Amino acid sequence: MRTSLYEGEKIVYIARKHWIVYFSAILIMLIGVAFTYYFKEPLALIVGVVVLVWTHIERIRHLWIVTDRRVLLEYGVFALNTKETPLDKLNNISIKRDILGMIFGYGTLLIQSAAEMGLTVARWIAKPELFVQAVAQAQNTNKMVNTENFMECPYCREIIKKEAVKCRFCGSFLKQVEEQKNYKSSLTAQSLEVKKENETEPVFQKNEEFYSNNKNIETENQDFFARKTEIWRPKKSE
Repeated sequence: MRTSLYEGEKIVYIARKHWIVYFSAILIMLIGVAFTYYFKEPLALIVGVVVLVWTHIERIRHLWIVTDRRVLLEYGVFALNTKETPLDKLNNISIKRDILGMIFGYGTLLIQSAAEMGLTVARWIAKPELFVQAVAQAQNTNKMVNTENFMECPYCREIIKKEAVKCRFCGSFLKQVEEQKNYKSSLTAQSLEVKKENETEPVFQKNEEFYSNNKNIETENQDFFARKTEIWRPKKSE
């Protein structure tokens, strides 16, 4: 494997092409041997050997890698080419086999994802059912991982570390987002305090007005009854 992994990332399964891919290369080499034997021309044999060596190197360097975070495709003889799909973006993986595939144990994988790759086809994969099981196991393990140290990027919704300053997927700076959140939370707290003050002050004022009005009513009632008793009070005879 030539692709570098992220910090803490672990390999779950590595799949290669089936040995059936050597069949065509071996057939070409046998034809070259026969051609060299009958026509005394070594060029055909050299071509057959080159094809066989190329097929072997290409099989070794063409890998399907399942980690606890993503699925990687690594290929290329002289150059390194990679494609990756996060585990949470995988929608479905199906296996397609013909009669020879069922006999010799290889098949074609159809990987459907929500990423930009869309549908990915992996041909001549040895024991494709083990690959599917490894992906399912990695997805289940990824869901059970403690997410205290991770969070979603507010821009691309990918899983990143909470201590990250810049998202490794979309390249957005996260410090500005935290500052905006803190600023908004402080404004919200201030607005709540002002609202509480505005709600509590009229209550006290209303209570004071209520008590003062009650006192005025009581004094008016007392004066009324006092005047009434004076009017209706009979005079004493001398």
